[in-house]
Amino acid sequence: MSSRARTAVVAALALATFGLAGPAGLAHAAASLTKSEVKSIAKGVVKKQAKKITVKNATQLGGHPPAAYQDNVIVWTISVDSGLVLRRFPLSLPAGSYLISYSAYMFGAGAGGAGCYLQHTEGNSNRYVGSDYINYDTNAVSGSGYVNVTQGELVELTCSASAPWTTTVNEPIQVVATPLDTVTAQTVAIP
Repeated sequence: MSSRARTAVVAALALATFGLAGPAGLAHAAASLTKSEVKSIAKGVVKKQAKKITVKNATQLGGHPPAAYQDNVIVWTISVDSGLVLRRFPLSLPAGSYLISYSAYMFGAGAGGAGCYLQHTEGNSNRYVGSDYINYDTNAVSGSGYVNVTQGELVELTCSASAPWTTTVNEPIQVVATPLDTVTAQTVAIP
């Protein structure tokens, strides 16, 4: 195929690609090219575009390995079958930052009130997050809070009521810890 004919075919391919020559132009251009000529044209296009492509590390995504993008949520389901006023549930967490949430229906807690909170022990001090206290007959509480756990620190859910309480078979306490990759601290401007 002459250089002039090849140029015409490439132009026809370009027009067909952008929808300007229509199906007839595409069929004519395709019939005129050999398999090796199509490969050669494709190779030239890829080579030209390759200057704009960069790959730093194909095994990393945003600096993290692919496993970092998996959902590694930790869930505890807690059933309480004997009534006490106060219960503490230790949550075993590896070091890291977490959003922890819980929900509890404290059956038999009475009208005097019931409540739960997350306690994060950091050295000799305790930090309380996700507190919820209710002072009427439903005794259903829920809450959530952020904790940044270092090795050896304790996080626990503490629930108490004015009377001994249990959970029901269909409504156990559920605690969910979601690991967080990035946390940005903000302050709230008080007007």
